[in-house]
Amino acid sequence: MTSFATRSEDALKHFLRTAVVVDDRVSSISKENVSVLKTPSRGIKTDIATVSTSGDSQDRGVDGTALVEAFLKEDILCTVLERRSGLEDDEKIPIADIFVLDWMFGDTGGKAVACIKKCTVDHPHAVHLICIYTSEPDISKISKKIKEDFPGVIGIESNNIFKINNTYIVILKKKTFSNIHEGVAPFKEIKEEDLPKELIKIFSALTGGLLSNAVLHALSVIRDNTYTVLSRFPSSLDPAFLSHRVYSNPCEDTEQHIIPLICSEISSILTQEKISEHLNIDAINAWIAADNTPHQNPQALCIERGKNIDNYISNFLINGIKEIEKIPNMPKTIKKSILNIRESTMTSYWGSDTPTKSDVELAMLMSCEYMYSENSPMLKSGTIVSDPNSDYYICIQPPCDCVRIDNKRPFIFAPLISIEDTDYLKNKNFNLACIIKDKIKYFKYVYKPYEIKSITFSPDKHNGNIYTKKYKDKWSFTSLDDKEFIWIMQLKEVHALKIIHEHAVNLSRIGLTESDWLRRCGR
Repeated sequence: MTSFATRSEDALKHFLRTAVVVDDRVSSISKENVSVLKTPSRGIKTDIATVSTSGDSQDRGVDGTALVEAFLKEDILCTVLERRSGLEDDEKIPIADIFVLDWMFGDTGGKAVACIKKCTVDHPHAVHLICIYTSEPDISKISKKIKEDFPGVIGIESNNIFKINNTYIVILKKKTFSNIHEGVAPFKEIKEEDLPKELIKIFSALTGGLLSNAVLHALSVIRDNTYTVLSRFPSSLDPAFLSHRVYSNPCEDTEQHIIPLICSEISSILTQEKISEHLNIDAINAWIAADNTPHQNPQALCIERGKNIDNYISNFLINGIKEIEKIPNMPKTIKKSILNIRESTMTSYWGSDTPTKSDVELAMLMSCEYMYSENSPMLKSGTIVSDPNSDYYICIQPPCDCVRIDNKRPFIFAPLISIEDTDYLKNKNFNLACIIKDKIKYFKYVYKPYEIKSITFSPDKHNGNIYTKKYKDKWSFTSLDDKEFIWIMQLKEVHALKIIHEHAVNLSRIGLTESDWLRRCGR
């Protein structure tokens, strides 16, 4: 069976395409002195300089040729930039999958820290894989400065791996062939030709997971098919699209039609490339067998440690929870624990430190939209808001009636009943679970027609839509009577339409007089 670590490395290698190396001294090592073309930078004169290869490698910086060749062996295109004083203030961070950065650009790490800050600001939603590749003898000094300059930094496993938002940072030492400084702890040194393999190994351990590996493979095949997707939308179709716009009513609706078309093409790619196979039983068994992951907490299912429960679990994984009734002599305590879905006992069994939170996060991933940009959210079907009294509502306005508003328009909202944690533990039903301000909230949909509420809003511009305005850390809508409704989240379109459909079915129910004996017999 292929190990999970190997699966994670393969997923990352399939995804990675580019790398950028920035160092203040770039050389090309050979038996003779060679001429190296310096990369132009603002304010620095560019010329051809002769670089001597004498002396230790700490003086020569990095071997650019060795790095380029080593990355190419991993199918990664690498660019090496020489910057004597780091990246300038107005210079953008190169967009690349891997960013290798020297630590000292004529200072004690300030320029490197500025580069890292640029990464987190310029590309806040990207997963940056940053490597600080340094000749600094004392790695602890670098770790200390990172912790001081990034208050929210998270240390991972050791003192040389960190996470800042979506950015992973690892500190690696250049091969210097010099003696260890007195009082400095020894640290593993990596040669240029070994750097790509080491980075893939480290970063795959950080990013690897059942779901994340599948996503990396998905993103990779999308990249591989980029030009094929483009060929599906040639310029020869532009006249037909304009005709499509002319015949459509209203015309501007066609501007949004491109989005589902692109999504459909991507969906076809992922289906045909069998991305789902990266979550099959073989991948799951490899995940379970991984040595570096704290899987399986038998006590969560009231099972004593050391007891052999492989037969139970293998049945569950292959056939689902329905197998629980077929397993002979299963203790009632174990059966009760497994069936206790509300307590997330199975999620706890698989090693989650916060099982209920994990279940809620997965539920949100499957039903709620994620805000990838800072653009103002729009009021539409499936928008969840809270009013000044902290009551929650979901918009059930039909999608077509949420746009192209001339002056003002009433929007239909259905209330959401907030379920307290105590009620939740008492088996009270709920339809929606979400995390609001780091706290889990449970809600139940209300389908009674007389509970529906109408709230009127007016757009900022004629023929426009209703958008939020941001105040401090909150997005909010303001109704025509100046009441503030705080934006909470947005359900995905299909989930929103399902709720609207259920309300419509409830509204269309027919009340009639009939024989109660016959009605009951028909149940």
